[in-house]
Formats: sequence, C-alpha cells, structure tokens
Amino acid sequence: MRIYLDAAVIIYLVEQPAGFNPAVVNWLSVHPGDLVSSELARMESLVIPVRTGNAGLAKDFEDFFRLQLAEFRAIDRPVLDRTIQIRAAYPRIKTPDAIHIASAVELGSDVLLTNDPDLTAFPGIKVELI
Repeated sequence: MRIYLDAAVIIYLVEQPAGFNPAVVNWLSVHPGDLVSSELARMESLVIPVRTGNAGLAKDFEDFFRLQLAEFRAIDRPVLDRTIQIRAAYPRIKTPDAIHIASAVELGSDVLLTNDPDLTAFPGIKVELI
C-alpha cells in the first residue's frame, strides 16, 4: 500500500505531540505500506522551524523526508494540471489541499492520510482522517 502523508501528519510524526502522534503511529502500524509525500508537505513542515531558528527541528524534518519516504514528489506540471482539474470541479477545496490531493494521485497512492476533513470532498482517492 502507498500512503500519502500531508504536512500535518508529518509534523505529528516528527514533533511527536502527545495528542496526535500515537494516533498516527497506531494507524501506520495497522496499515503498513510505503510512505510518500510532496515538496508542498516539506515546505509546510519547515516553516515554523525556520521561522523560530530551530535548526535541530529543521534537520529532523529534512531527515524524515530523506530517510522515511519511499518517494517524494515535486510540484511539477502533471501535479499542477491535476490540481487545476480538482479546483475546477471542487471549488471548496483550497489550492494547497488540491495540490496534496493531486500529488497523492500522481504518486499512485492508495490512501491520503490527513487531519483535514476538507480533503474528503474529493472522491478520487481514499482519505483517512487522524
């Protein structure tokens, strides 16, 4: 199984907040598979560590992206073309969310793991909420 992780899920895995990390770890232990994500998730994950000057946390995120993901997708033309189609058909899905969905689809993901219920509006991929 290919599991697309959005930025929130990655943040839960790296920062390990008590309220969310156990739920993600448990879900992944019950549903093993290859973890995949995108440049958008990397960007979203690194904003706070960079803003606060937390080089150690930024390194932890970079290590996660380098070591834990089976595949990492650039935001390229196929992703953006699919994003256009998603935004046109589902105007309530915001552009960043549509990029996550498009990336997940382009990566051939079986499921998109998120904490954002807005992503469930798209029927083209199974969305699991944490």
